[in-house]
Amino acid sequence: MLENSVIVGNAVIPTVIGRRSVFGHRCTVIGAVAGDLCEIGNASILMPGARLGDRVLLGEGTLVPAGTTLPSDVVAVGRPARIIRSVSADDLRRLAALRDGDLSVPPRTAITVEQTQEPAPRRAHSHCRADPGHAGDPARHTHHHDLSDDRNIDSQMTLGEPRQRR
Repeated sequence: MLENSVIVGNAVIPTVIGRRSVFGHRCTVIGAVAGDLCEIGNASILMPGARLGDRVLLGEGTLVPAGTTLPSDVVAVGRPARIIRSVSADDLRRLAALRDGDLSVPPRTAITVEQTQEPAPRRAHSHCRADPGHAGDPARHTHHHDLSDDRNIDSQMTLGEPRQRR
């Protein structure tokens, strides 16, 4: 379960969330692995390559740095995460109580989210930002380029003469 959190992964840095793991509010997971039955505290961050075993409990705001592995059945807190103790019988009872007394996990399944490519944001050239009327009037502002393509394409202007790059 995730509440108001962000998970990022791709073919190079996949993200895997274990069965019946729960994340608190405002967590960020980037290319990390969380095992089964984990409890991740609010605002925790798992960086690329971080790996959590099963039944790992993270305190609120814990930062698990890139490449860090936390073994199963530990409690970790801090920035960076540090193991403070092993999971206790009381922790397991609380974990079970939060799951209606059932710590079983369903069969493994995998959901692959199709890769999506969002268009890069567009921006106006510096001369357009200097002339608010130009930038705000679509009839006069006929040239843009993607943030990912920083070549000068003023020559594509269709109204008026192309401006020279300064």
